[in-house]
Amino acid sequence: MLIREYTADDCDSVLQLWESQGIRLEGGERAEMLARKQECDQDLFLVAENKGVILGVVVGSWDGWKRWISHLAVDRASKGMGYRVALVREAERRLKEKGAREVVVLVPRENLEAQDFFQHMGFEVDERELLLTKRL
Repeated sequence: MLIREYTADDCDSVLQLWESQGIRLEGGERAEMLARKQECDQDLFLVAENKGVILGVVVGSWDGWKRWISHLAVDRASKGMGYRVALVREAERRLKEKGAREVVVLVPRENLEAQDFFQHMGFEVDERELLLTKRL
């Protein structure tokens, strides 16, 4: 397993992986969105590959204040092989190096498997805050 930073050559594979896991990107051109993300947090946009095949992806975000992990996906045939744990741990390590003391993960309410996974990784549900969004 190799964990490395996303490159533009990974675009189709990452989009296909997300699509297979039910992760949809909202608005705009998806390839352009990934290019913008790569520009902002290149060192936090990570893929896991084996023999040149992308089997996992995670997106970290850091703006000096907020610290997020989102869009974690692993190929279904590769679940249980440590890709999710390795990707999250690497994202956490990189965020900590930037100064993060806490990490927030975005998980859809209906994705109970992801909730269980992240709780197993030591994340706790924070009932103090409510995530609000607005389309621009």
